[in-house]
Amino acid sequence: MLQYSEGLCCKTGTEFALYYKAVEDDKYNEESYHWFCHLDDDVYVNVPELSNLLQRYDPHKPYYIGKWPGMARNNQPSVNLSSLRSKRIEKSAHMVKASTFQYATGSAYCISHALMMEAKQFFNGNGTFCDSGRLVLYRDDMAIGVIIGVILGYNLTNINEFHCQYEYLSNSTLQQMLHYITIGYRVIEKENIRTFDHVIPIGSPFTKDPTRFLAFHCLLYPQVSWCKGR
Repeated sequence: MLQYSEGLCCKTGTEFALYYKAVEDDKYNEESYHWFCHLDDDVYVNVPELSNLLQRYDPHKPYYIGKWPGMARNNQPSVNLSSLRSKRIEKSAHMVKASTFQYATGSAYCISHALMMEAKQFFNGNGTFCDSGRLVLYRDDMAIGVIIGVILGYNLTNINEFHCQYEYLSNSTLQQMLHYITIGYRVIEKENIRTFDHVIPIGSPFTKDPTRFLAFHCLLYPQVSWCKGR
């Protein structure tokens, strides 16, 4: 579990470093970098809905936007902030329970430019975010929640329209899903049988489209060349 967590933290740390490098390389046009958004490769992103969401918030203010996974309290580990605080903020040691703050599920979240710059001392640098993840002893999404929610003191802006691969959407209607920002893609393989957990309730003109994601994409973007005439 620890090795898995470190791997996730180091991957996310690399993403953070790329953001800061882009801002630094283009420092005369820093206003172009309003948001940092992480989106897993197993979620479908409704770009117009994401854009509409972000336009409601000022990137010059500290915003941490995502969806709280709502995990059970007894599954939450303790978070030791003593070393993290003493290294970068103050010399005071205490324990914080993970259930006392919220963090966005790691499949999709956005952080405003203002908050990215405020959190830079924890996110950027050679191994900085990896170190933070080791101290939290959990995944990258929880490490972000500790830094933003506990140390910096900003609450998660909870958006229900973010959906990950672990959510069952069988009760969702097509009309509802058209306004979802992300939809998780999940395939379960057992004894050479593939089961698709998330199937969008729409007919498909495609021969191979078991989840209906292709049909859904064409519904959103009918002008795409391979969607025309379907």
